[in-house]
Amino acid sequence: MELNALAVPFSALGAQLQSLMKKYPAIFLTARAGYGKTTTILATFQQAGMDYSYFTASSVSFFDDLEHSKATVCIIDDEQRLQEPWQQERLRQILSNAPSRRRFVILSRRKPLSLWKTLILTERMTLVPESSLLFTMTELCDLLCRMHLSTENAAVILEITNGYALSIRFLLVRIARGELLNEVTFQQVHEDTLQWLDEVVFSTLSPEMQNLLLGMAPFDTFTLDLARYLFQEDDVPALLQSAKENSSYLIALPTESYQIDPPPLRNLLMEKRGMLWSKTRERLLDEKAGEYFAKRGEFVSAIECFDRAGDSDGAVRLLIQNADCNPGNSYFDSMDKYYRKLPMETILQSPALMSAVCMLCSVRFKPEESNLWLKRLEEYSRSKEVSPESRRQAEDRLSYLRISLPHLGVNNLVTILNEAYHALMGRKITLQAFSTTGSQPSIANGGKDFASWIPKGRALYRMLGDKVAKVLGKDGYGMPELALGEALFLTSWDQEAVEIISLLCKAQLAIESRGTEEMAFVCRSVQAQLAAVQGRREDAVKLLKQWGEHMDENTSRFLQLNHDAQLIRLSLLTGSRSAAEIWCVEKAPDENESFLITYRYAFLTKARCYLTLGRLQAALALLTMLREYSIAYLRPQGQMETDVLLAITLYRLRDDQWSVYWKEALKLSKDYGLIHYIAWEGAAALCLWQECPPQKQDGFTRRLEDALHHQASYYPLYLQESSGYKEQFKPTEFRILQLLCRGLKNDEIAREVGLSTNTVKTYLRGIYTTLDVHNRTEAVRAAERYFKR
Repeated sequence: MELNALAVPFSALGAQLQSLMKKYPAIFLTARAGYGKTTTILATFQQAGMDYSYFTASSVSFFDDLEHSKATVCIIDDEQRLQEPWQQERLRQILSNAPSRRRFVILSRRKPLSLWKTLILTERMTLVPESSLLFTMTELCDLLCRMHLSTENAAVILEITNGYALSIRFLLVRIARGELLNEVTFQQVHEDTLQWLDEVVFSTLSPEMQNLLLGMAPFDTFTLDLARYLFQEDDVPALLQSAKENSSYLIALPTESYQIDPPPLRNLLMEKRGMLWSKTRERLLDEKAGEYFAKRGEFVSAIECFDRAGDSDGAVRLLIQNADCNPGNSYFDSMDKYYRKLPMETILQSPALMSAVCMLCSVRFKPEESNLWLKRLEEYSRSKEVSPESRRQAEDRLSYLRISLPHLGVNNLVTILNEAYHALMGRKITLQAFSTTGSQPSIANGGKDFASWIPKGRALYRMLGDKVAKVLGKDGYGMPELALGEALFLTSWDQEAVEIISLLCKAQLAIESRGTEEMAFVCRSVQAQLAAVQGRREDAVKLLKQWGEHMDENTSRFLQLNHDAQLIRLSLLTGSRSAAEIWCVEKAPDENESFLITYRYAFLTKARCYLTLGRLQAALALLTMLREYSIAYLRPQGQMETDVLLAITLYRLRDDQWSVYWKEALKLSKDYGLIHYIAWEGAAALCLWQECPPQKQDGFTRRLEDALHHQASYYPLYLQESSGYKEQFKPTEFRILQLLCRGLKNDEIAREVGLSTNTVKTYLRGIYTTLDVHNRTEAVRAAERYFKR
């Protein structure tokens, strides 16, 4: 078999094209170099036995050949070669005046010209995205089978190549020669891909465009403003505009920025940059880029540039500036590797750097190292060898750390906050901005665990509310009302809903006027949780999604992650295994790569996903780490939540130790008067309650039991035990799902399973409901996550 005819993802695309050609006279498929559009389309038509004629716009006789052709289907390649307006207009006329029976498939490396809009609006043309040319797991397995190769490593191949047809083709060439599937082969395929891109793309560009792309290669995305700042040449806008409209190597993003694509092209450009440019030229351009980002407060990008340039002074300056300007663990963590590179003597000379490293150690689950840096900063603040201004800066940092260090818990925090308030009012200290929540959907269980404060919520609200609000700065707006509202929710569930709603509304108004994005997230999160426990899950989802619409590229990545994680928790209430699988694969942090405590909410969500998917050993390992962290960092709420999930996990593993964790969770719940962390687990925890109820029944345990029953009645499918998708479907449903993943249409599926098309449609509606999806594309995507695993 000819390899080019095989290494194309034509199963789903072929069905799609045949369907589209019944409705549209012209189909426009755009894809950049290496996506295999020409090979794929030709192989698709050949496999289907369809009659066609092939034309390329690079031919001198292109228009004459096309106009005289009698073919029913005309494949027009290299549309981007038609640069002159008269050429583009002539092709439009040919398409517009063609007989109704004739069909055109147009292949291009550029996005559709505005010229085609009329045809698209009148439904004489439709667009097919290049994503259709990426291999799916089903297509790759099918291809390997036809080549008599094992599908055992299909997931690895897909991960290495990202479904990119060119890389898959090069890889299969080597496998067909008998080469092993290992790192050496993958590296050779990478080099094959780069060589092809060098010959087909880079070498064909003008020197000016080559120079521009070499300069932009280090950046994931870049703007016209950055390109002009770096090159300061008048032709930069014209070059980018031309590349955007006609190229196969540049994507114009909705954020008014650009991205070099396909990804291997960036690798090629970085190699070429090292070969064609001097080290001095690279360094000067990186320093200039660092200055650009620094002026805009984009510290991570700026430091990356200074680091590449070897400018340690510039990097240190920005690290100090970052520590001064940006609150919260997530901001420090994003620069962890740069703080870690700093020499010890450099850190010891700066209170800001000592403070930042102290916080980083705490976030990285290294409390002993954090305490050591705290001690060094205290010694610095008492030293007579430093200036009074430096000692004052050290005192400011110490006040900040004593309030905010995660591992210190809340011991003596009332006293510390009172002292900080009076020192602030007396202008003895200046406090930097805080991030009270650490981007968590909670204040009570956010940057610190305030379980011990919750039973005294009303008294602390009256005594400390105003003082804490002033100490916290922007995070203080609406904080007292929000904190009290959340405390009432955690202790009373929904029994004091009217007062909780009133407090949250007051908090929301204050936050929206002058507060922070993190506090707005907490407010919306508590409102959503209250709606969910009242059985209004759809309202909860709507509340979160409405808030999520306001996020942008400046939103903390931790906040975005936790927003997504909370939506997943709401999906799990309905027993959605597809949502759990997709989130674990695509968005959840990897606990085996880095156990960062700022990910705790996402990790606890991931543990629930593991339980939903029946991956009990993975859940056990993750929860064990989370419990150790919760105990070490004085987080009773975290321990309570972890213990109840551990109890559920061990119960399903038939391990008698489940009752130990269950009893500990009940004890903590009683000690702090918290109903939420037990009751939320509803049906999953109810069987544990029935087998091992509290020994002493009182008003609290009765309220807790009522809450458990209510949650279980609202969401009976939550954390339902399962080992995979197959057991969710009847045999016919599962067979239909398999055929759907192979790209078959409804009538083809009907023939395969011996049912009518209408009956297949009915089955599909049920399958969509089970998978918690809305259409066949989402269903295939959800199912493939399972098959891949």
